[in-house]
Amino acid sequence: MEVRDNQVILTITEYESMLSTINTMKTEIEMLKAEIRLLKCHPQKPNIKPSNLEDPSKKGASQNAEKRAGSAKREKTKTLPKELEGCHFGTELRKFILYQYYHCHVTQPLLYEQLDEMGVDISEGELNNLIIENKEIFHQEKEAILTKGLAVSSFIQTDDTGARHNGKNGYCTVICNDLFTYFKSGENKSRINFLELLRTPQHEDYLINPDALTYMEQQGLPDKYKRLIAGLTPQVYSNKSLFEKQISDLGITAEHAIKVITEGALIGSLIEHGINKEMAILSDDAGQFNVFIHGLCWVHSERNIQKVHCFTDEQSALLELKLDDFWKLYQELKCYKKNNTPYTKEELTQAFDKLCTEKTGFLSLDKALEKVEKTNKNYFWF
Repeated sequence: MEVRDNQVILTITEYESMLSTINTMKTEIEMLKAEIRLLKCHPQKPNIKPSNLEDPSKKGASQNAEKRAGSAKREKTKTLPKELEGCHFGTELRKFILYQYYHCHVTQPLLYEQLDEMGVDISEGELNNLIIENKEIFHQEKEAILTKGLAVSSFIQTDDTGARHNGKNGYCTVICNDLFTYFKSGENKSRINFLELLRTPQHEDYLINPDALTYMEQQGLPDKYKRLIAGLTPQVYSNKSLFEKQISDLGITAEHAIKVITEGALIGSLIEHGINKEMAILSDDAGQFNVFIHGLCWVHSERNIQKVHCFTDEQSALLELKLDDFWKLYQELKCYKKNNTPYTKEELTQAFDKLCTEKTGFLSLDKALEKVEKTNKNYFWF
């Protein structure tokens, strides 16, 4: 070893000896690292083989190798049958999945487990898509059921329920009778929402006509607004945006007035497109359903009587007697509907009037019966 101008000059022997020492140290360090990983239960260093892409001895061999069987150019995909609608799963399997999920209420994880046990090769994401995606034809059928059901029905029953979804309040409304049942979800449960549900997708207009003005009169719309709206009669607005623009142009800003005018325009549109204005709507006495001929179902009507508090044995006996007469009349009405009763409609009407108007001397009970008569007298015989 020689030092010259602050530089160390090594001989070839010294250089090779130092290089050998460095390689030995590298090997020992790697062994120590491997031992440490083993003691600490760490994953071992992967054994990666060197690439042979640049191996000159294999370049010619890869070029001269014969092509594998079946590698000739050919059509890789075929057109799927039309009934599959672009899906890789057959109609029978898709019907089974929808039936299990919606009709049998099998949860998605259990349904996936069931399909896996049956040997169906399907991912969780694809199962989710089969359940919720591309269901427009079902939505169209659902709307058609409501349209036809309302056209042939003399009464409907309705109710709504709320639930949280994605941190927001949501509501599901049911409209039904003995002919059909229809469900629809929305962001609120206002009367406007209910009237919009009754519309068909083909008729989303707002109509100012005599029926709309009559409703606004019944709801006590102030005269200054009635005069503005009456000047528009008759007027059709094809969508919500145009209708709201017209209200804004008239300078109407009062929230309650806008609400009543919108409800009236929706009712005008519904009647114009065939909704029976004499149709009875039965509910739990919720205000949003109080349109057309509104009343309570018999269960909710009974609640008005059940709420009466009795303080004496005589009052309790009067209450029980009225409740007994109430449900006896209900059974007679069911028989009347089936044409299986000797009583006529007039006789049943008189029996209902007697039940509700005959004084018992028990003031709270008499008031409850008056409320039953007031809410049910127009349609109770249905």
